[in-house]
Amino acid sequence: DCDGENGETDSSLDFGRDCGYISPAKHAELASLSAEIGKMLSGMIKKAGSFAIPDRTAADSDL
Repeated sequence: DCDGENGETDSSLDFGRDCGYISPAKHAELASLSAEIGKMLSGMIKKAGSFAIPDRTAADSDL
């Protein structure tokens, strides 16, 4: 889901540039940052298990 949101950000940046809301230079700067964030998100998605909270249902069932 977060990867899709980052893609939407890219589209919004393109729209902003094309409509003159941001300069081409600012677009390039922000698009570069968005691409960097996309790489970080992809890395996190590939290693999602290392970010997951352990399942606590078995331990909680004794309560």
